[in-house]
Amino acid sequence: MPRFAQFSEAAADTLQAYYRAFAKNQFDTVMTLWTDEDSTSLICADGTYLRGLEDIGRTLTQQFKQGRITIEPLEINAYESAGTVIYVTAEAHHGATHTAPTLVFATYVMNREYGKWRITHLHISTMTEYQMRDFASKLKHGKEALH
Repeated sequence: MPRFAQFSEAAADTLQAYYRAFAKNQFDTVMTLWTDEDSTSLICADGTYLRGLEDIGRTLTQQFKQGRITIEPLEINAYESAGTVIYVTAEAHHGATHTAPTLVFATYVMNREYGKWRITHLHISTMTEYQMRDFASKLKHGKEALH
């Protein structure tokens, strides 16, 4: 068993808790999964850069007011060390007002804070039409799309 297996399992629990909290429209739970540091950051799919929990919370509050958002992971790759885990994901974001999901690439950087894994940085980019076709083609042929 890899030396850091217990860390990635705990970090994966945090990522799954993030997905569940969005699906249940639980703003407070989502916010507890972030590191409370000035350097905590979020780059939104539209390119907006947010720094600190206050800015992130203000923006997420607006998203939650629009209704439930479901994040469906399509592929997840993990890179880990003793104190940091990075998840590179392809996700489908299903919103209350959208008929079709928005496909995105997301990178979650997690660090241990007081023995718990917390999100320190999240970068989301909307897939272009070309990236969506390429991603779908790789999945169809059984290839890992994020490589």
